[in-house]
Amino acid sequence: MATSKKRKKITIVGTSVYGIENAGDETLLSVLIRELRVREPNCHITWVARHKNERLAKEYGCDRVVVGLEHETKAASEGRWFNGLNKNDPTGHLHALDAIIRESDLLIIGGDPFQEITLSFNRGLASYAALLITHAKFVGTPVMLYSIHMGSKLISSYAKEVTKYCIENAALVTLREDFSLTRLHELGIRTDNCVVVSDTAWALNPVPLKDMSPAAKKFFAQLPKGKRVIGFNIRHNYWQWSERFWGTTADELAAFCDHIIETHDAVILSIPNCTYDIDHAMEDDRPIAHDIRKRMKHKNAFHCLEDRVKLNAILSIFPKLWAHVSNRRHSAIFAAVHKVPVLPLGGSWHVRPAFDEIWLGGYLIEPEFWTKESLSKNFDAIVDDRENVIATIEKKLPHLRKNAVRQADLALRACKR
Repeated sequence: MATSKKRKKITIVGTSVYGIENAGDETLLSVLIRELRVREPNCHITWVARHKNERLAKEYGCDRVVVGLEHETKAASEGRWFNGLNKNDPTGHLHALDAIIRESDLLIIGGDPFQEITLSFNRGLASYAALLITHAKFVGTPVMLYSIHMGSKLISSYAKEVTKYCIENAALVTLREDFSLTRLHELGIRTDNCVVVSDTAWALNPVPLKDMSPAAKKFFAQLPKGKRVIGFNIRHNYWQWSERFWGTTADELAAFCDHIIETHDAVILSIPNCTYDIDHAMEDDRPIAHDIRKRMKHKNAFHCLEDRVKLNAILSIFPKLWAHVSNRRHSAIFAAVHKVPVLPLGGSWHVRPAFDEIWLGGYLIEPEFWTKESLSKNFDAIVDDRENVIATIEKKLPHLRKNAVRQADLALRACKR
């Protein structure tokens, strides 16, 4: 007598990512779920979120969304361990999460946990991953660490130990580039369970123009015929940069934008990649764009999108661009995926490895060297060679996409039998 195939149950947890109005993080969640469903249409997917969002869960194809161990805000977490682990905390969500992990065939932990940000006992991203891995081992559920990159150099022995614990106790670790594998070797971590793939964002599918927001549609409708549009997105590293450093840097960025407008008969459209502002105002890209704009000569040619991030609405804009500039990894990848010449900028330790993949890493400039002259020189070089740049991107994309979607196959193989 034939037996019916068991329905796989997969639980996805982001360490302070997914559902926080960050288009890059949303891409990693949505594409993973898309590819899992291509291979296992009937699988049951639970998303463990910082902020429970039924609309997003439905949009991305989750069967269920529940809250995890993170506090609603950074302020609420100050001086406290994870939510539910403090004296007198409600614990209903802990029991619910325990039941979910027990019944799961695979626990996938994504995000960017291996940093030293607020890292201590039962606090911080790596500690969150370590706690979930420990729980999963107790109940026999395999763990996949998903789309990891190791760009942030670890300094403290505690950070190194927690990272080693997480990597070596996962059934599977997918790494975005060889760069991360080298970092793990430098830390003396066993990597026999690690597989180098590609950033999931390289596997994005085209998004129809109908998904564009009304504000973006209005902008393009009012654009003079033949006018070039340059996309622009700058992340403020508020945890590193002083007001004085930002003031000088913003002036240079403003002068660079004026150069683009004057030299390339273009207008600039600032496209926010993140609009999350609960923990810090400067997590939101929109105030950064406004500050740069107010310092420019050609303010009227610099346009700021004010919409809160919705992934498809953001992605639908990129095919309309002539070129793009960003220091956010995924904003820059969005341009490349749509075969738009892009100037990737530094300041976030994981941008260069992604663009070494398509031979644009050599154009990257770190923030301390962001001057009108250096930015203009590299931008002009890229757009002047746009045909070769586009041809190179087109050549590299199929391999990057194939490696990105492999993660779904690897995940399903890692499920407990």
